[in-house]
Parts: sequence; C-alpha cells; structure tokens
Amino acid sequence: MSLTVKVPSQFTYQTIAEFVDSYDDSIDAGQIKKLILDFSEVEKVDSSAMLKLVKLGHRAQQKDIEITIQNVSVQMAKKLNLSSLERLGYTILIE
Repeated sequence: MSLTVKVPSQFTYQTIAEFVDSYDDSIDAGQIKKLILDFSEVEKVDSSAMLKLVKLGHRAQQKDIEITIQNVSVQMAKKLNLSSLERLGYTILIE
C-alpha cells in the first residue's frame, strides 16, 4: 500500500508533529511500502524539518519503505539535495 502525505506550506518545527502523525502509525503497523510526500504547497523548510526527513529516511530504510518527494520546486530541490536525501533512498521529483 502507498500513502500520500501533503506537506504543509511552512514545514517547520511548529508543523513537524502534524506531519509525523500523518504517517507514523502506518509505518509502525507495516501497512505501507511506499510513502509519497507532496511538496506542492511547500514554501519554507527549516533545519528541524530537514532533520526529520533524514530520520524518516533512516527509518524507511530499516522498514524497506520507498519514499518519493513529488511536486518539488527547483529552488526547494536544491535545498533538499544539500541534505543528501537521495543517499537515503529518497526519489525527488521536480515539478
């Protein structure tokens, strides 16, 4: 099963808990094999959110879950590439 999560426009320390709640139980229950993060509305990502993406990548590797970040702006893709998410198995699709 795949799960699509719409990431908030301000993906920051204040919105991380809501983001994690949207997928956490499904991962723990082994219900998903593909997690799709929809970045279509994302305008800002702070360091706390980037760290959460890195931790999610490590967790996904342990659970054999494929992660795709879709609808990423060119500017946001540059930020995401700086954190080497692709080395953690992320696929980043630029809009």
